[in-house]
Amino acid sequence: MKDQFLTIMAMGDAYGMRLEFVEHDCKLASGDLHYAPHPTYEDYKPAHYTDDTQKSIANAQILLRGNHRPTDDDFINAWLYAYRRDPREGYSKYMKKVLSSAENANDFRSMINPDAGVTSGGAMCAGVFGLLTNINTVKRLTIQQAKITHNTSSGINAALGVALSVHYLHHGGQREYVGAFIARHLTSEWNSAQSGRTDKPDNGLNIVSQMVDVVSRPASLSQTLLNAANYAPLTDTDTLCALSLQVASRDCATVNDLPA
Repeated sequence: MKDQFLTIMAMGDAYGMRLEFVEHDCKLASGDLHYAPHPTYEDYKPAHYTDDTQKSIANAQILLRGNHRPTDDDFINAWLYAYRRDPREGYSKYMKKVLSSAENANDFRSMINPDAGVTSGGAMCAGVFGLLTNINTVKRLTIQQAKITHNTSSGINAALGVALSVHYLHHGGQREYVGAFIARHLTSEWNSAQSGRTDKPDNGLNIVSQMVDVVSRPASLSQTLLNAANYAPLTDTDTLCALSLQVASRDCATVNDLPA
């Protein structure tokens, strides 16, 4: 299962998109493990992964080239190339406009305000860095790419929470101790209100905190996916499902029982 890192993430992403920011009863069961359209987002096609997976692919491709000292431009160009190669739904209207109109990294930077970024945009694509062996490199790359678009305590800590979760389980940790591992590296206040967490459904630290709660409860992948989808009546469900499956897949004890 460990060689299906991005595939499993994409499955969670595509599954959770059916409920992104949609009020629901949190009663999804095993019979509901199938893709479905979004009730209001008409441009979204069922079973298609979204921005979470696409940006993760872009970051992974930087690492696969052996580039562990990328510049900010390297990250931005990778994101632009990934979007132009295969335009995906799921980006915010704001980010979709930037990706569609920016011709280069300078254009991209001129169109964004990273100091206002408190959503999960820097976190949703940070998991790939957790696969690296050196934890200092994990942290450095995670912070660097997050600051380009989400240079806030919420945006940065959310990204670190994801990367550290992947790193811990990928290198032999146990699911019930994921939160403790993050706190050991970022302090116990890493996801507090002082660090930028709010109750807003799109707050990055809120979403990542939900993910940590989901993956800290050992379960098969299908049950992990349902736990994520049922976590809250209103949340960024595609990101929560994508990250929960991605992180859980790093645990060798987690059974992959996702329906074919």
